Amino acid sequence: MTDVSLSERNDDDALLFIDEQAFYSPGSSADEEYASHELPALKLDLQKLKDCASEVASARCVNVRKLSRGAFHEIFILDFEPNPNTMVEIAKARNSCIARFTRREEPMQKATSELATMKYVKEHSSIPVAKIFYQDLCPDNQVGAPFVLMERLPGKHLYRLWNTMPLEHKKDVLTQLARVLTTLATFRFNVIGSLQDYGIGPLVHCFLPDQDKSFPSTVEFLSAFFREDTVEDSELKDVYNQLKQELENYFSTKSDVSYLNAPFRLIHGDFDAQNLLFVESSPGSGKAPVLSGVLDFENSYTGPLYYLYDYPIFIQDVDHSPQFYEENAILRPHFVRALRNAFPRDSQDAIEARNVMREKNFFLNDLERIMFLVAISSDRPDFIISGIRYFLKDLNDGTGLAYTGRMDYVPDPELDSDKD
Repeated sequence: MTDVSLSERNDDDALLFIDEQAFYSPGSSADEEYASHELPALKLDLQKLKDCASEVASARCVNVRKLSRGAFHEIFILDFEPNPNTMVEIAKARNSCIARFTRREEPMQKATSELATMKYVKEHSSIPVAKIFYQDLCPDNQVGAPFVLMERLPGKHLYRLWNTMPLEHKKDVLTQLARVLTTLATFRFNVIGSLQDYGIGPLVHCFLPDQDKSFPSTVEFLSAFFREDTVEDSELKDVYNQLKQELENYFSTKSDVSYLNAPFRLIHGDFDAQNLLFVESSPGSGKAPVLSGVLDFENSYTGPLYYLYDYPIFIQDVDHSPQFYEENAILRPHFVRALRNAFPRDSQDAIEARNVMREKNFFLNDLERIMFLVAISSDRPDFIISGIRYFLKDLNDGTGLAYTGRMDYVPDPELDSDKD
């Protein structure tokens, strides 16, 4: 491998495109040792990377800076010499772009689905998504690992800005996020699956790694996470059967509920503050930050509207942060109104937005927690059995909460109101 030195990350640089912030410690050295439980650093031929990037950008790549590393990716900033022939997106980003490398072996369709989803959203909406310049997903390519060259978007991660924003700016930000979700709701599909360049392909889902099909209905989609033929434990088979019977019972009465049935919508796999970039307004302007990037479309899929519209996790109450209850109680109704107001008054879309948020319930919400439990506890059937039994008990007793972060949770009163 050619030895090319790496520059340290510049923390004052506001032009970031990172999907690994949760794993990266700002201010740490790019050369610091990996923790013992992490995969070793990739062995990359950075000169080959520079040669490839130079050809793609029509400008000479002069520097490679490691930006972050995490469980799944290593991310670099590539700097180029100014050139009037280079891509406009590279020139706008201070003559730079992002190189993202995959650190773990993963199914090819996972990467191709993410890229296809990004391209689809960029081509069919105004949602700010990075442009893909080049992709080489071959694990034994000349650089040393699968990688993508993509646009470097401006802004800071929302979680770095949120706590210091005034209330009115938070409302404005939530309105912008509601517009993203309502835009994704305009994409309509006949089956539940994952986007590929050719259309809708088999579902690619982090909780369901071995899936090779798409689904015509929500009940078939959810039931796929609890297949008896994938387990040997007889007790686990039994609780799977009980859970699937509850699914059948629930959906047998929901055939006319639009937000649980086709047409299905495009659902971002992790629509949270670490995957949202915002550009701050000029000091003294009094204006709220502006959305500049939606990141990390891994595990995005087409699914029921119920799972697209939901409160961002950072305005949901949790027992250990009661100091935010009062403000969150203002922000949640604002978010619901923003979803509804994105559509003409009394339109079907506006009514669906209202109904989805009114009908949030323990069964469908907590089912996602059970799906996660199944995914991470495959070697501990006793954990899964216990978790499902508690879930079924809370369901049958009527004691389960739609949102479990706060033990005394009750729905916001304004959800019962029809006012805008």
